[in-house]
Amino acid sequence: MLNSSQKVIQLLNVLEEQQKLTPSSRQVIEEIKSIIQNSDILQKAVPSLIVDEQGLIQEMSDAFCHFTQKSRTELIGSSLLSLLVKDKSGIVRGDFPVFKGEGTWREELCFKTSCGEERWLKTTSVAMPHFVNENVVFILGQEVTDSKLPYSFDYEQDDYTRTINALINLVFKVRYNPSLKDFFFVMFEGKLAREIELTTDYVQDKSLDELFGEKQAAFYRNQYGQAFKGKSVSYKNTYKNRIFYTTLSPVEIEGEIVEVIGSAVEITMYENAESRIRHMAYHDPLTDLPNRRKLQTDLEQYIDLSKQTEPMTIMSCDLDRFKYVNDAMGHVAGDQVIKMMTERIRSCLDDDAILYRLGGDEFVIAIRNGPGTYKTNQIGEKILEQVCRPIDLMGKKVFITMSIGVSTYPNDGGTSQELMGKADIAVHYCKMRAGTVFFFIRKE
Repeated sequence: MLNSSQKVIQLLNVLEEQQKLTPSSRQVIEEIKSIIQNSDILQKAVPSLIVDEQGLIQEMSDAFCHFTQKSRTELIGSSLLSLLVKDKSGIVRGDFPVFKGEGTWREELCFKTSCGEERWLKTTSVAMPHFVNENVVFILGQEVTDSKLPYSFDYEQDDYTRTINALINLVFKVRYNPSLKDFFFVMFEGKLAREIELTTDYVQDKSLDELFGEKQAAFYRNQYGQAFKGKSVSYKNTYKNRIFYTTLSPVEIEGEIVEVIGSAVEITMYENAESRIRHMAYHDPLTDLPNRRKLQTDLEQYIDLSKQTEPMTIMSCDLDRFKYVNDAMGHVAGDQVIKMMTERIRSCLDDDAILYRLGGDEFVIAIRNGPGTYKTNQIGEKILEQVCRPIDLMGKKVFITMSIGVSTYPNDGGTSQELMGKADIAVHYCKMRAGTVFFFIRKE
C-alpha cells in the first residue's frame, strides 16, 4: 500500500510520462519530489492536496484526510469546492484563479467535515503550468480553526486552569494600564507558551519592552491598540526564530472593552514550505535566477518607480548557436554551459542590475536607475567579452557568442510588453549581424 507521499510522487511520474516537458519543467517536478521525499510536510504535518484544472481532487495527504474526516476513496475525484462552506469561505469557481493556471492564491477556507463540524484551513495554492493540455494546482494548508472560534472560559478556577493548561497552542490576555499608558499581560498559557518559555509567571510585572525589545514591543502595542478599539486583529509574528499566527478578540462589558484575548498557533513549518514553493514558482530551477513570471511582475514595479526617478534599461541576451551544444553534447553539457554563462554575465553587473533567465538560452537584465547609452554599451561589451571566452567541455574547447538587444523606458516604450518587444527586435538585428553586434532600437 502506497502512503500519501508516494502517491503524490506516483502522480507526478504519470504526468511526467504523459506530457511533453522541457528539461527545466522536468527539474521542477524533480524538485517537488525531493521536497516530498525529504520531509513530512505532505504525509504528517500539513493538509495538502493536488487538484486538476476542473477543481477535482487528484491526490491528498493523510493530514488532509484527517482534517476533513473523509477517506481517500471519498475524496479522490470529488470537487474541492463541494467540501467548502461557501457563505463563509466566500469563493465561487470564478474566484479561484489558480484553476486557470494563474500563479499563486491565498485564502482562508471553511470546510465541513463528514461529522458536520466546520474547520478552517489557511491555504496557499500554486499553479503548476509546466504541463501541456492540463493545469495542475498544488495546495498547501495550515489549520487555523482555533483562531476562528470565540473563547469562552469557565471561571471556576479548577476548570479554568485545566482547560488553559490543556491547550496545545497559546492563549493570552492583555489589559491596559491608564496610569502607565501601556499594555500588560495577565495571562500567558498553553503548551506552546511553555515551549517558548512565555508563561503567566514569567510575563507578569514585565513591560512589553522587557519581554520583546523596543522595536517588537512597538509592533505589539499597535496591534493591541487596534483591538482595544473594538477591531478583530490578526497578524504574523516571530519569536525565538519560530513563526506564529496570532488573532486578537476584544472582550466588551457594558459597552467598554476591558481586555483582549489573544490566541496563537505556530506556523513555522507551513511558512517555510510556502516560502519554498513560492521560490520554485518564481525562479528557474537550473540557475536559481528569477524567471519569466518574476520578470513580468518586477517590470511593472520598475516602470512605476522609473516614472518618479531615473529611466530603466532592459538588456535582452540570447546565446548564439546554443542548440548545437545540446545536439552535439547532450542536455547535461548544455546545462553546464547555461550555469557557466550565468556566472559570467552576473560578474559584469552591479547592484542596480538584476539578471533573469526566461528559459533555454534566453536571459534578460533589468537595470534600474538607467545608466545611459555609454554605460550600457560598456556593460554590453563586457558581457560579450566574458561570454566569448572558451569553455572546456568534455575535453573540448567550446566557443559561445551572444546577441544583446537593448530598450529603455520611456524612450522605447511605456509598458513592459513594449520594452520587451523592442529588445527582442534588437536581438534579431544582432543575430543578422554575426551575433555579437550590440544594437539599440529607438522610436521613430
